[in-house]
Amino acid sequence: MAVALPSVYIERPLNGSTVSGTITVKGWAIDNASTVGTAIGPVQVQVDGTTVGNATYGLARSDVCTAYPGRMGCPNVGFSYLLNTTGFTQGPHTVTVCVTDTDPTPDTGCQSVAITVGPSLFGRYNLAPASRTVRPVSIYTTSGNVQNPSNFLSGNPTRLTGSGSYVTVDFAQ
Repeated sequence: MAVALPSVYIERPLNGSTVSGTITVKGWAIDNASTVGTAIGPVQVQVDGTTVGNATYGLARSDVCTAYPGRMGCPNVGFSYLLNTTGFTQGPHTVTVCVTDTDPTPDTGCQSVAITVGPSLFGRYNLAPASRTVRPVSIYTTSGNVQNPSNFLSGNPTRLTGSGSYVTVDFAQ
């Protein structure tokens, strides 16, 4: 007898989409589409096979419960997860959502979508080296009460007091 695995559907991001920054992974999950089963337990989000977190499960989805009446958890069978893609290399990745039911012998169902992580919206304006480790090369200007502004360049304490005090540094290029 075949085991009916939990049904999970990823609505966002769309399969094949190009993304950057923080995106929302969202969709819905029920124990299974063929019969009324048990409630859904953990909803894991993975990128390239590595778990990156657990989605919030229990968002209202009456549309799903209209299509699959009587399912445990209805109408709160939606999930959502904020995925920060800035730590991933640019290029293709696989986002997978796996849900586990609460049967005495738990079953897990998964769905995956392919995404491409593209450059960030402001990436072309970031002139920092790939290491993102940058240091200012000079003090451009100061305003207000700034004590020892040159210390800023060496990593030593610089004290700014009073409203409107600031240091503008030059990172060169």
